[in-house]
Amino acid sequence: MRGSWLWPLLAAATGCNCARAPVVEPAPGAAVVAPAPAESVAARTARLRAEAQEAFAATRDRQGLEAALAAWKRVAPLGPEDHLVLAEAHWLQGAHFAATPADAAAAFAEGARQAEEAMALGAPAFATARATGASFDAAIESLDGAATQGLRWFVRNQLGWAVATGRGTVVAQRPTLEVAIARLERAGELGLDAEAALLRGELLAALPLAAGGDREASVASIEKALALVADASMQLRAALAWKGDEARRLALLEACAAAASEAPASALASTRAKSLLR
Repeated sequence: MRGSWLWPLLAAATGCNCARAPVVEPAPGAAVVAPAPAESVAARTARLRAEAQEAFAATRDRQGLEAALAAWKRVAPLGPEDHLVLAEAHWLQGAHFAATPADAAAAFAEGARQAEEAMALGAPAFATARATGASFDAAIESLDGAATQGLRWFVRNQLGWAVATGRGTVVAQRPTLEVAIARLERAGELGLDAEAALLRGELLAALPLAAGGDREASVASIEKALALVADASMQLRAALAWKGDEARRLALLEACAAAASEAPASALASTRAKSLLR
C-alpha cells in the first residue's frame, strides 16, 4: 500500500474523472421531458379541497363518511366553508353512525367545535367578541350572512351532544340553545326558519316535562318546520323527535325512506329510515 496517498494528488493533477457517473446523451430525435414544476401551496390546497368535497358528496355509508373526514384532514389551511362541511360531517357521524352514546357525544362535540371555528373565521366581530370575554349568547348577535350558517350547525351538534350526554345536560344547555334558535329565527332571509322550527321542536321533545318539555308545542313546531320544507334528513329528525301519534311518525319514516337525494344527509337519512322500518 506504499505510496497510495499519491493517487488523489495524481487524479487531481491529471483531471481524472474516473469516479464520475457516465454522461448519457439522449438518442437522436428523442423528446426531452422537462421536470414538472413544483406544486404551489395554494394549488395543493385547492386540489386536496376538491378531492375532499368529492368524497363528501359521494358519502352514502359509514366507510364513505370516514373516507371524507380523512380527506378533509389533509386540507390546510381550512376556511369557513371547510369548517361548515366538517361540522355537518361530524353531525352525520354522531346522528347516524355512533356505536355508543359516548361515541355520538364525541362526534357532536367535534361538530360544534368546527361550527364555532366557521363562525369565528366568517365573522371577525364574533371572533373578537369571544376573544375579549363575551359570552357565546352575546357574541352570536354579531353574526351575519353566511356566518350564521355556522350557528345552525352549532345548535344541531350542541343539541345532539346534550341529548347523547343525558337529560341533565339538555336542561343545562337549554338557555344557550334557546338564544341560538331565536337568533336563527331572525335569519329568515337565509332560509333558516324551517331549521329553527325543527330545532325548537327537537329541544322541547328532549326536555323532561318538569324542566319545560312540552309535547304539544314540540309537535306543533315540528309540523311548522315540515310545512316550510321537508327533505329526507328533516323528515327523519322529525320522526325521531316526534311525540305525537304513531301513525304520523311512521308516515314520516316512510316518506324519508322513499326519498332519493344527492345530498349526503338526505341519502343517509333515507337509508337509516329503511332500517328503522324493518
